[in-house]
Amino acid sequence: MTRRGDKVSAYDALEGLAQLSELARRPDVSGDEHGVVTLPIRDLLPDPLQARRVLPAGLRGRFLAGELAPVEALNAWRELASEDAMEGEVLEARVVRLARSLQAQEQINPITVQSVRIGDHERYMIETGERRWWAHWWLVGLEKDTRFEMIQAVVVAQASAWRQAAENLQGEPLSAVQEACQVARLVLLEGGTSPGYSLKWGESAPVVELDEGGMGYGFYRRALARRIPQGAWPLIEQATGKGTRYCQYLLGLFRLCDEALETADRAGITESQLRPLASAGATPERQQRIVRLVVQYGLGRDKVASLVGAADLDAAEANLADDHGIGLRKPRTIRSPETIVLDRLAGMSRLLDRTTRSEPSILQVVTRRVVEDGSVSDRLAEIESLHSFLGLLIQELDREVSAGPASSDTES
Repeated sequence: MTRRGDKVSAYDALEGLAQLSELARRPDVSGDEHGVVTLPIRDLLPDPLQARRVLPAGLRGRFLAGELAPVEALNAWRELASEDAMEGEVLEARVVRLARSLQAQEQINPITVQSVRIGDHERYMIETGERRWWAHWWLVGLEKDTRFEMIQAVVVAQASAWRQAAENLQGEPLSAVQEACQVARLVLLEGGTSPGYSLKWGESAPVVELDEGGMGYGFYRRALARRIPQGAWPLIEQATGKGTRYCQYLLGLFRLCDEALETADRAGITESQLRPLASAGATPERQQRIVRLVVQYGLGRDKVASLVGAADLDAAEANLADDHGIGLRKPRTIRSPETIVLDRLAGMSRLLDRTTRSEPSILQVVTRRVVEDGSVSDRLAEIESLHSFLGLLIQELDREVSAGPASSDTES
């Protein structure tokens, strides 16, 4: 059922996906599950068309082409993140935080994979759960934690873009650009477009060969010219949790150049912010410049529209700097994860100490707010994760204290 504002709620989408009578008739959704198995992470490879992209575009292309192994790609990403504050935040959000959660709780939900034959080699392509796979590689390759060399998975007979959409709907929200990729893939699937890639065996690992334009956003851009089959939009609404009108706005984002889309994705810019630029027909250079200003100043839709219509973009940029009183913003200094954790623990401790002395009923107030917000299960999961982390931290601190000063000398 479509809600006011042409937006399908997550509840409606999940309810529709649970009723598989329509979707099950599609061959790509009829795969039988064969139970949970444990697979070596080295035997898995990501779906090149997964909307929830993890690696930065440059590294992703080299990884898919077989030029970088997973650990090499992550090391290169970490180096890039050390010089780019925004990329550091993306790395933290998409991989490192999940790796910490896995260390604290281990894997709770299995990923889903499809067996693929590449020459004489059998491998598994990830249908859902690519971020978990990268988190395993982070722990194994960068933190030398061999416990995560294996990953739990459910093998399906045929991978499904529809199941991917359902998983993405239930997981951490996609960026607007990722949502656009999701919609475009379903549109192209319904229109009978071929996957856009092939697999072959390289010297020691699988290599993905993408069609022309497939390495960036070219594959998804084909959806702009695709006629939508009758009856497809209701299914896409169910799978994505978005109304038809909003899905059409999302497809319009592919009028932007690849560089602008990549920056918008990494920065989490919304569709509303991008819409005036996507419909303006600006040059790629102007698109990328305006997107960077949106990121720098957090501009809303009206400000973006003003920039798009500016005859003199240099003057408009100078006015923005004056309005914000800061000139062109200097890159932020990237803070290490451990520094962030320590700062936030200290801040929370001071806050709790101050508020409990001034307001003894703070616990009841917080509890009531959580219940009223309807976020009890989410907050419980966050608290359990924090509890596990703090327990591990206490153990490590106790071990260091027991070992005495000599332990720090040994490590150095």
